[in-house]
Amino acid sequence: MKMGDFCKNFDINSDTVRYYIDEGLLAPRKRNNRYEFTDNDLRDMESINKYKDLNFSIKQIAQIMSYSRISIDEKSIYASFIMGFYKKKETELLEEKKHIENALELLQNDIKELNSISKMKKEKVGIPFDFFQYLECPKCGKNLLLNDAEVKNSCIFEGKLNCECGYEANIIDGIIYTSSSVKRFEEDFDYVNFKKNYVGKIESKFTSKIYTIGRQLFDEIKKEDRNDKVILEFGVGFGTFFSHAKNEFLESKFYILNDIDSDIIKATKSYFENTEENPRIIYICSDIRNIPIKKHSVDYFINFFSMMEYFLYLNSTNDYLEYYYKDIVDLLAEDNMLFELHMFIEKYKGKLEKDFLTIEKFFFEDNLLDELEKNDIEVLRKPLRTVTDVIGDVKGIVKEGSNIIMESFISKHIKK
Repeated sequence: MKMGDFCKNFDINSDTVRYYIDEGLLAPRKRNNRYEFTDNDLRDMESINKYKDLNFSIKQIAQIMSYSRISIDEKSIYASFIMGFYKKKETELLEEKKHIENALELLQNDIKELNSISKMKKEKVGIPFDFFQYLECPKCGKNLLLNDAEVKNSCIFEGKLNCECGYEANIIDGIIYTSSSVKRFEEDFDYVNFKKNYVGKIESKFTSKIYTIGRQLFDEIKKEDRNDKVILEFGVGFGTFFSHAKNEFLESKFYILNDIDSDIIKATKSYFENTEENPRIIYICSDIRNIPIKKHSVDYFINFFSMMEYFLYLNSTNDYLEYYYKDIVDLLAEDNMLFELHMFIEKYKGKLEKDFLTIEKFFFEDNLLDELEKNDIEVLRKPLRTVTDVIGDVKGIVKEGSNIIMESFISKHIKK
């Protein structure tokens, strides 16, 4: 029998047959540099398939096949030899079965728990009445008027915020939307699938670095008094930082989650409404320049790699960096702290792709430090700095071969 017929008979390819020959499982004759397969080879292949079904390794099958070839007339000795293999394999499989049963039990318990979590429906979150003291018109600084309000449990779920200067914002399903909010995705945006696809595309070493440096920033925040504070997290994204840190802010006065993207902020709100033990969260969908928060009312400002994402959303130009910190400083209270994670290109060791040269200013640390100094923001410490290659979100933005810096900044605005 020729190679092709042999392969067809067992539904395998020629590379597999040659591999079995190299490993000593098959021993066909060779004539004119071509293999010829006999009935013995057919029986050997049937035996190989049987031993594979019994979960023997290739090495173990090779040993069995070798012994059978030298012990064909010594059936009792061969039987004793095979029995040893079988007993050992039986022990291995029973142990494996035990592990599988234990893993299956744990998995089924987790599935039950996850099902119960997914079925939990918490009460929807609106804008509490006592938060209105922190709202004002970002254009003229006057108090905003609330119109057409829908109230439930001392919270506003629907309504309009208006100023006599013409500024307006809407409250929809407990979220404040300003005119600068954007929608980046199609109508049937699915947050869970979007996040799942994102995670599937991003290298694990990128997420590990993000997680490590994020934990470091979280540890820095834990050193500070968080009780009765107003916290603003800028550019919530997937809620990555907040989901890990939220239990540390239960005694805070308000935790404001801000994002410019309406789909992201809606999905984030829906997600956290179905989780246990949250601080008092306020959801605002707005550009930082248009956000209706009272000046000098934010105690802590948190930026978890959001500045770069934000500028990419807006397709900003280099001069926007100047507005960014100016607008943030206006919101900060007397006793304030800024906790930020930034991503830079290492100086002289990286370049942006040509489509992103209009925002290259955001990607160099010296420019950021200049803006901090201009706005009287003093860097107290930079607890963690890590260098990596072009991975994750910066692919397609930064040229391959560049060095990327991830760095944490703990700062304070000095009021003058």
